[in-house]
Amino acid sequence: MKKMMVSLLIVCLFFSTGCEPLRKKFVRKKKAKDNSQFVPILEPLEYPEGGSAQAKYQHHYMLWTIWQRELSTVLIDGGTDKKIQDLLERLRTHFEQMEPLLTGEKHALLVARQNDVINLQEAFAKPAAVRNQDVLKKKVVLLGKHVRMELQPEMVKESLTP
Repeated sequence: MKKMMVSLLIVCLFFSTGCEPLRKKFVRKKKAKDNSQFVPILEPLEYPEGGSAQAKYQHHYMLWTIWQRELSTVLIDGGTDKKIQDLLERLRTHFEQMEPLLTGEKHALLVARQNDVINLQEAFAKPAAVRNQDVLKKKVVLLGKHVRMELQPEMVKESLTP
């Protein structure tokens, strides 16, 4: 019994004094304010308009094909009208970016395909109960085929603006 009391007393003394340094280790100390912080001065750089007309056209054509495939996938999987309208707007935007890069017959074809996208936008603006979803899916697929057949970057090299 006496040994137990001594060991209990030693344990109590250990915990009452031994934890103080450990507690100080985990207490947060306020950081001293450093007023001499480095503030970088950023000057914007003007980059020259890069790329040829062919490179720009190829870039927008590639993005257009990606968005067209995404639109086809969304239509097949039954996406929301908001998503469909957003994808159609992206298609129209890339056509608008490609338009000043073309001349002649290819420019007329591009404008015709751009009008097809506008017509699709108007069709999808109607309520879902009024429009025929299958016909619109076929129109989107047909639009993609026409653009790939008529407006590939290799086929419009002669019609690009210098």
